[in-house]
Formats: sequence, structure tokens, C-alpha cells
Amino acid sequence: MTHVLAFDTATDVVTVAVGRDGVPVATVEVDSARTHAEQLVPAVRRCATEAGVALDRLDAIAVGVGPGRFTGLRVGVTTAKVMADALGIPVIGLSTLEVLAAPWVAPDREVVSVIDARRREVYWARYRTGGPTGPVAAVPEAVAPPAEVAAVVAGLGPSAWVVGDGALRHRDLFAATGAHLADAGAAVPGAAALVAMGTARLASAPAGSARALVPVYLRESDAAINWEQAARGPST
Repeated sequence: MTHVLAFDTATDVVTVAVGRDGVPVATVEVDSARTHAEQLVPAVRRCATEAGVALDRLDAIAVGVGPGRFTGLRVGVTTAKVMADALGIPVIGLSTLEVLAAPWVAPDREVVSVIDARRREVYWARYRTGGPTGPVAAVPEAVAPPAEVAAVVAGLGPSAWVVGDGALRHRDLFAATGAHLADAGAAVPGAAALVAMGTARLASAPAGSARALVPVYLRESDAAINWEQAARGPST
């Protein structure tokens, strides 16, 4: 029997699940906004208690590594690394965009995952097929203006599905492409996909070292961008 703790903090919602043999037995979702550090550990404890699985019985930890909110990613990845190191268990990094796409991938559709990146940009990736351990990206993960991503979606035709909080944030733009827009339930990474993908990857290949796990940012943080802009001074 394999127990995996899985969580994702890349969006404004903290999703936590404890899975047994690839199926969630307890899940917790918390709308955290900017309080990921305060919400994650209590959510993990609550989820483990509801699942009846002591932390020292876990076989692995799976964590979303982004792209997504900078502060949330740092909290999630750091927590996963510290817990895995303390418990002496492997840690598996999962792409948040892949987790979003996983429930929707099918042979007859293209799935585009879109996460709001603020600053009039989105993180996105496109998926055509799913493998034994999760969706397979047709193009690399990237950050771009939403209009640019909408143009790609429009070219995919009616078989396209768009998921993620970026799709909801820019609903009118993506609705105009003729694509299917998943509802609010597909706005954040789901517990079932986190558990299933984490368990499958644990079984298929050795998990990486906790110390080697890093968040996927795709661009500089807002703080770094603001600092650079301030250093350049007002534009003329």
C-alpha cells in the first residue's frame, strides 16, 4: 500500500491531498490569497488526520513546482523539501500546468492550461496526449500575453479546451476563440490529478533528491521587476 502526500501552492488556492495507491482518501482546499505560509502546514496536518495516515507512514511527497505565484511556489517547494528530508522519503516535482491539464486530456482534443501570471501575462502550455505518468506537452511551458495565447487557441479549432485560473481571468478573450472553457472547478490543480501523477511517477522512476527540487518561475519575480524599473528611473 502506497501513501503519497500531494500539494500545490502555485495559485491562490492551496490544494492538499493524501492518496492511497493513487486515489485520494482525504483532500483539503484553502483559498489562501497571499497567506500560503500560514495555510499550508495546517492543511497538511488536517488532511493527514482525516486520512488516518501518520506522516511517518508516507512513502513520498509530490508537490507542484509551478509555474505560478512566486511566494506560493517558494512556500510549497520549501515545505516539501524540508518534510521529505526530515521523513527520509522521496519527493516528486510536478508541473502545475500538467496537473491542470491531466483530467481533460483525451484523444479527440487539445488542452491548453493557462495560469494567471499578473502583469498582463499568463503561464501556459498545450497538451495533445497523455502518457502513463501524466500529460505530454506539445509545446514547452512559457509566459506570454493572454492575447498571444488566445491566438494559438483560436488556431486549434473547436477541439480545444482551455483550463486554469488564467482562462477565467480572461474569459471573454478565450471564449471568443470558440474553444471550450472549463468551469471554475478546473481553475486550480485538482487533488485527484496530484495524487495520481505523484504515485505514477514514484512507481515509474526513482524520485529526485529533495535538495535538487526547485520551483519553475519562467520569469523574474514582481519584486525584481519593480526593483529594476526603479533603478532605471522614470521613463522619458
